[in-house]
Amino acid sequence: MEMGLLAPRDLSRARLGLLFAGALLFVSAVSACHGTICNGPECGCDGNGDCLISCERDGCDLSCSQISGTCGAVCGDACEYSCHDAPHCSSYSADDSVITCSNVDSCAAECGANCDYTARQVSSAYVTVGPNSTVDCSNLSRCEVVCTGRCEVSCSQVSTCSVECEGSGQSLNGGAGVTRCEDD
Repeated sequence: MEMGLLAPRDLSRARLGLLFAGALLFVSAVSACHGTICNGPECGCDGNGDCLISCERDGCDLSCSQISGTCGAVCGDACEYSCHDAPHCSSYSADDSVITCSNVDSCAAECGANCDYTARQVSSAYVTVGPNSTVDCSNLSRCEVVCTGRCEVSCSQVSTCSVECEGSGQSLNGGAGVTRCEDD
């Protein structure tokens, strides 16, 4: 299965995050014909080969769907990003964001505090969220989540659900249910 911007599994999560952010910035810089820079509150793309969206302001409403390549988004606080019907969706967002990834092969995301992340009908999802965030994975083969503070992860109809509570050293594996990471 092609993983788009995802790195091989043997890389550490920190290196994966840096690689992911660097790849988005590099691709955005060298392929302006496939990228979209948002100046208004809403933007997106559909029907393209690749879609890379950058919105540096707060409160952006971004979408990417029905493409044959990779969807990627970088946005600030209070970002809403919906990605569906594509091979791979990636996102990097700041605090108070709402991210939805559905009907794709794979998802990768890094989100700040108070993030609300949903992955549905996806082969695999790899997510890092900040404090006071929620993650909902349903109908997946694999959901891997790293919480950098207090968070709640819900997995339903997931073959492998892995949650790492950063800072506490707690690592939980399972297939269904709700996992909570608490502050130390």
